[in-house]
Amino acid sequence: MKTVLIAANPKSGSTDRQELVQALACKLSADGYRSEVVSQLEELQHRIQILNEEGDLNLVVAAGGDGTVSAVATRTPASIPIAILPLGSENLLAQYYSIPRDPSHCAKMIAKRDIRVLDAMNIDGTISLLMASVGFDAEVVRRVHQNRRSHITRWAYRYQAWCTWLSYRWPKFQVSISQEAGEGVERESIHYTSQWCFVFNIPRYAAGLSIIDRSDPSDGFLDVGLFETSGPIRGLFQFWDVLRGRHMRRPDWHHLSACQVDIRLDSAAAGEASVQLDGDWGGSLPIRIQVVPRRVQLIA
Repeated sequence: MKTVLIAANPKSGSTDRQELVQALACKLSADGYRSEVVSQLEELQHRIQILNEEGDLNLVVAAGGDGTVSAVATRTPASIPIAILPLGSENLLAQYYSIPRDPSHCAKMIAKRDIRVLDAMNIDGTISLLMASVGFDAEVVRRVHQNRRSHITRWAYRYQAWCTWLSYRWPKFQVSISQEAGEGVERESIHYTSQWCFVFNIPRYAAGLSIIDRSDPSDGFLDVGLFETSGPIRGLFQFWDVLRGRHMRRPDWHHLSACQVDIRLDSAAAGEASVQLDGDWGGSLPIRIQVVPRRVQLIA
């Protein structure tokens, strides 16, 4: 009997969500699995290593939001499948694959074991599955992160978005987009100056916004979308065009495919620029994002 590790983020919710984790553990035990709940990432990594070396690891369940899924994927070998029990605020990856917040459904998926092999984004050894961004929204995420006391609500994002809009300085940064030109041909690089940039592996964004309408998580490429210039007024019009699905027609918008994206603060810009990774704050620029083809086995 192999072990199913359940990685439960203690910050991903209230008592009812903890009860869902326990319900999943009980359901897996009833189905004949040995289940183990882990709430600390250091312990999770240790248990994954030990059980995998012993050949006793069946799969890992990420019980939390999109950040929890990324944290689990970073610590789980590519040969070990990952399942999701969505308990976060947005759960964009679970929405993309129509995975409900239901322990019984999760247990059934584990028993059925239908696997989708996905690309991933590698950022300094950290694996992200959804997207990254640099600009206004990343600064909002930073402020929410630094003021976090418990489970994050949408009101926390709305409040910080308003505060950020009043004080954000819209720094410029340089974006280098590398594309594979083919076997035996040197990699091509395209350079842009930007004030708002998005990198997608899976075409999902918070609040149902459609920024990139097409992105194949198994094609070996990332999708990059950027506004060359933005600001307090221009940004409002850009956001309005995003809401209407018309931003792709703007002359200051660009959409490209990439295998590697390098973003650094412009030499003339003051201060820092925040990075957002799968809905979590990912530090500040510079950043390098590389596609890792077929990195994650997802049970969906």
